[in-house]
Amino acid sequence: MTIRFVLVTKLNKNHLRKIQVANCTSLFCGIVAIGGMIVVAVYPMSSLQLAHDIGAYGLFFVGIIYAFLQTLVSYFLYPDHNGLATCRLRLTFVTLCFVSLIIMMIFYPIGSAEFDSGNYSHTKRLKHPGEKGFVELVVSSVAEWTLALFFIFYFFSYIREFQKITLHYRIDLLDHHFDESSTKQSDERHPLLFEQI
Repeated sequence: MTIRFVLVTKLNKNHLRKIQVANCTSLFCGIVAIGGMIVVAVYPMSSLQLAHDIGAYGLFFVGIIYAFLQTLVSYFLYPDHNGLATCRLRLTFVTLCFVSLIIMMIFYPIGSAEFDSGNYSHTKRLKHPGEKGFVELVVSSVAEWTLALFFIFYFFSYIREFQKITLHYRIDLLDHHFDESSTKQSDERHPLLFEQI
């Protein structure tokens, strides 16, 4: 995500404002989506359902916005830096992610409500065929995993771009011991890292 941000910033060189705005907005969306992923990891479905659901929907909604904005950036960079086939492939993955999200949003609440009306003594994770809401919950789970798979395929579409760049990271030590005060000063005249690429 950050490598793509730096790459687009370098390619655009602040010439087109719409690319700059879409790129910066998508970086923010990507960071928020990562926050949703962290919430999903910290609160699995078995611990706190509400927190897990909020994190998952945040991850999926904002992740799709990220992917859509980066697809838009790819179209803005066509034909100078991106091919039309790459743009269409990314748009296909974003569309499939969106369809999977809609299916998940429709079937999960229905299946959950039906399961809860059955007054079962076990949790939804231990559902059995034939119980109320079983089919809807399975459809929702399949849509969720399909969405995750399409996200992975979307990020695979960056491989060819990333193979054609190099990234340099430089660290200059001012002192050898970190507890002592520094006798050297950092050089503030050099531009930031992403400007040097």
